[in-house]
Amino acid sequence: MWNGEPHTVARMKMQAFMRKNRKNGPRFSEPVCFRRFRA
Repeated sequence: MWNGEPHTVARMKMQAFMRKNRKNGPRFSEPVCFRRFRA
C-alpha cells in the first residue's frame, strides 16, 4: 500500500531465508526466522 511497507520487506526476507535454509528444512527455518525478526 505505502512505499517501504515493512510487511513486504519481511516477506521477501523470509522467502530468501527459507530458500537458503531449505536444505535444513522449512520447519527449522520457520522458528529461526521468527526469532531473528523478533530479536
